[in-house]
Amino acid sequence: MMTIGGYDNLRLIKRDAETEIYAGTSTLDHEHVVVRLQRREKLTRDHLTNYQSEYALLSNLDSSHVCKVIELLEHDGVPVLVLKNTSGPNLENYLRDYRPVHAECIKIALSITQGLDYIHGQNISHRNLIPSNVVIDPISCHATLYGFDIATRLNEAIDYEADYYSLGVLLYELITGKPAFQIEDSLHSIYNKIVAMPASPNSVNSTVPIALSNVVMKLLEKIPENQYPSISTIQQDLSACLDRLRNPNHAVFPFTVATNDIPLVVTATQALSEEVVLEDLLKRLTQLALENAGAHSAHLLLNQSGAMQLKIITSFNGEHIEHDLTEQNLDDLTSLPLSIVRYVARTQKNLVLNDGHAEGGFTQDEYIFRNKPKSILCMPILSKANLTGILYLENSQTAYAFTEKRVKLLKLLTSQSAIAIDNAMLYQQLNAYQNKYLSLYQNAFEGIFELNAEGWITDINPAAAELLGYEEPDDILSRTELNFKSVLFQSKEVPLLQRTLLKNQRILGYETRLRKLNGEPFWVDLSAQLVYDGLGKISHIEGLFIDVTERKLRQEAERAKRLAEAATKAKSDFLANMSHEIRTPMNAIMGYTDIALVTSLTEQQASYIETIKNSSTHLLRVINDILDISKIESGKTELQNIPFSLPELLDDLKRLFQLSAKESRLRLVFTEYPDETQFEGDPVRLGQVLINLINNAIKFTDAGTILINVSCENIVGLRAQLNFSVKDTGIGIETPSLDSIFESFTQEGPTEKQEAGTGLGLAISKQLVDMMNGEIKVESTLGQGSTFSFSIPIGITESSATDENIQPFLVTSTANSSSRAGLIEGMSILMVEDNVINQRLASVVLRNAGAKVVLANNGEEALSFLKPGKFDLVLMDMMMPVMGGLEATKRIRAQEEYRYLPVIALSAGVLQSQLDEALENGFNHYLTKPINFDALINLLADINSKILFGESSITMQTSIEPNAPSLHPSTTVRPIADQRDWANETNEPDHFAVALENHNDDPEFLSRLLGEFLKFYSNAGQELEDFINSTGQQEQAVRLAHNLASVAGSFGATDLLGISRELEKCLLANDTKAIDHLADLKEALKIFIEDIHQFRSKH
Repeated sequence: MMTIGGYDNLRLIKRDAETEIYAGTSTLDHEHVVVRLQRREKLTRDHLTNYQSEYALLSNLDSSHVCKVIELLEHDGVPVLVLKNTSGPNLENYLRDYRPVHAECIKIALSITQGLDYIHGQNISHRNLIPSNVVIDPISCHATLYGFDIATRLNEAIDYEADYYSLGVLLYELITGKPAFQIEDSLHSIYNKIVAMPASPNSVNSTVPIALSNVVMKLLEKIPENQYPSISTIQQDLSACLDRLRNPNHAVFPFTVATNDIPLVVTATQALSEEVVLEDLLKRLTQLALENAGAHSAHLLLNQSGAMQLKIITSFNGEHIEHDLTEQNLDDLTSLPLSIVRYVARTQKNLVLNDGHAEGGFTQDEYIFRNKPKSILCMPILSKANLTGILYLENSQTAYAFTEKRVKLLKLLTSQSAIAIDNAMLYQQLNAYQNKYLSLYQNAFEGIFELNAEGWITDINPAAAELLGYEEPDDILSRTELNFKSVLFQSKEVPLLQRTLLKNQRILGYETRLRKLNGEPFWVDLSAQLVYDGLGKISHIEGLFIDVTERKLRQEAERAKRLAEAATKAKSDFLANMSHEIRTPMNAIMGYTDIALVTSLTEQQASYIETIKNSSTHLLRVINDILDISKIESGKTELQNIPFSLPELLDDLKRLFQLSAKESRLRLVFTEYPDETQFEGDPVRLGQVLINLINNAIKFTDAGTILINVSCENIVGLRAQLNFSVKDTGIGIETPSLDSIFESFTQEGPTEKQEAGTGLGLAISKQLVDMMNGEIKVESTLGQGSTFSFSIPIGITESSATDENIQPFLVTSTANSSSRAGLIEGMSILMVEDNVINQRLASVVLRNAGAKVVLANNGEEALSFLKPGKFDLVLMDMMMPVMGGLEATKRIRAQEEYRYLPVIALSAGVLQSQLDEALENGFNHYLTKPINFDALINLLADINSKILFGESSITMQTSIEPNAPSLHPSTTVRPIADQRDWANETNEPDHFAVALENHNDDPEFLSRLLGEFLKFYSNAGQELEDFINSTGQQEQAVRLAHNLASVAGSFGATDLLGISRELEKCLLANDTKAIDHLADLKEALKIFIEDIHQFRSKH
């Protein structure tokens, strides 16, 4: 037993996830109590507020059908609510221990309705009427309501259908002994509440009278029109059922339920909605009140700008009803009790006095003291919680005249009358100010018009005439042929406007164009409404319009600007994402290709790997070219002007396309160009144009020959003109399409051919040729082939160029790979990289070239490794946990002893802004991922030579390393569900057949790296889920998804790679689809880990 405050002998009777409930006694008076306290581990500030609200609500209730609150206290920091413990079991236990007969069930239900009737009268909805919140006296069948923790009090009329529905659920179980619904889960529960209806009680238990069964099913109705209108109607039907059970002669005869209130409600609602004249509405309302309340007089006061004013007195003189329309301020009234009116105005609550001069706190009111009225009912009229008026009813002869049923009906009438009064007062104001608005009509800047029911213009103000291009309104009105249809610029809008008017009675803010006298259109904001005559027929249409032409033009300009900005941003985002997605897997491809080239290979193997190396380089150059297209269009792209060898460029192109031409069964012919003249220009851009033209020729040629011809002419001094042509025997191009062939995203040819490209190649080629001051053209015959040719002016070197001066078009790997050893012999390098796989790859390449490599996992760790003279150079990744590359480099440069230490950035970022940011923060050089290890080794060798010769500083690099295009298609990532079956169907090799090729067919090396993968990523799915579900862990989730995708790609796990990429994108965009991708990732990771274990068991 435990003690809380002044209550002891507390024993636990119920516990759930949020609360604990104890039964005990008061140490003061030994009264039995129920103590409910909030569990500490679930306590929030909202819980304390809810306890305070529940205590305040119960403190103002006084009914034997509602639990009594004793006090709210605090115990060990948690709120504790103490209630009086009513004797008897709750309904849940009652049903378990008793088998009540139908009469007892009805008595319990009636007792519950009395409690509901009481709290509803206080504008309170219980909202949690369940068996455990109803305590039953088994002998008297008296019910007491508990569980007000989510009850709601509102200051306006509210619906109580939820409580009626809950009562139906309770009564169903009472009379059948079974629950109304079998709830399997929360979704099923929601479905039951919204849609499902249970079997009728009579069909479940044939002893249940049909009438009682009908009452229960009425309570469980989902359609509002079929639900009980009031608690009194429910009570009357239950009482009728009880009477029939007591009288065997009536028990078998069912009756129609919910009939008592409907005629009055319908009559009242129709009467109020039909009146728009305020005086008539007030007469109707007060007369309805007298007729349905049994009063002798009714006073109606309205809120006029914050002050109450009596508007009408309606009285019954014994023979007929009289109405006295008046306007008297509240303080001047002597015909009603002012204290009662002021009380209701202040509290906005109903007040009922059953014996006015003998009860309550108003007996000293002068009016009551003088007139001694019997029954008094005073009710607020509320509209959206605002006081519209007060209805005062009085019966001077009979006490207890205003029964609960009558009060309920009058409450419904007043709630309906609030809206009607507001509308009638508005209508009255319009009529009162008609003369005032006539002046406004004549002098308004807005165009105001009137149409008859057929649409002809019958009235128009001067502003409307001027806007339409007329001098005077009569100039329009005198033209009998002019109707509204002829004024509309688009007459097809007339049916739409007609339908909208007939359906909604009005049109508000409709933007359209009208036609001026001279035919010129102009934009207007149009509003109109139907006006009916006394017979309910459409009398005319009145409306106005405002000239909004300037605003529309401004909006169109702003919209065009937004669209242009959005298009620019979308293009930039696409280019950046495309570059990022391709560069990351290319890092592994190029890196492991470099490693393979320094191993023992046959001549054929070396040739294959060189092709992979060259094609990878081409792919990266394509990425850069696509990124440059926006620069080309904006004039920001700059051409290089460097010496190059034209024969070498052509040889590189020949090697590049030999395989694809052979696979397509095409003859690829390059005309010989033996001239050794060295030119000055941009070989990369020139090569890119030729690549695009040759690639298109191969793609659109099924059989025959592709001829590439080159010639040089017009040599004058150090200037010449180079002519190129690419001729194919392909499908050709239709003559009408030749004019648009060089436009972006344009392709000509069969659909299956169009799908192979983006339509950017020829557009880029033309822009590049234009930049080189050249000209490109096409000649084509459909079905015979096409010839694309271009000419460019070009410079010639003054003297014979040496090998050192000549820039190769394509970077080959044979010489570089074989000559890496010794280039950076003895060089001490600090490699700062958080990705383990990238660490392993870079370490192998650098150590094979003779360097000593120390690895650091992040910028902070790198700073701890630094010591003066220990390292010759730092390779720094940009994006890492704990501390990124930018911050680490800033701190390195902040120390004097490392001021001249070379720091090279390694980044997947390819934008000029990212390069500029790196160089501004102290980096000497910037390399993009995937890393070109030939370029890296050459750069390190150059830096090493400067160090050996004692140079104190390294020149900063101010451009991103160029990369070359590729013709390889992108890889399609298939859904996880298709992963294994698809591989079996197409005889594709598994992950590790691809991975072994990437790792030089060294299963031992691959097995070690796979072990590292298991070490770092086997629980990646759960870690990602934890990050996503935790606040402030977004960056960690993005980084983990990014790293997982990078590593998966190097092992050939394309499904895991694709899903990881999609997850990363969703996380960066805060897209809720991340959860769906996370489930797919877990499944893909599970499959991949199973494959790893299988592979490692064999190796």
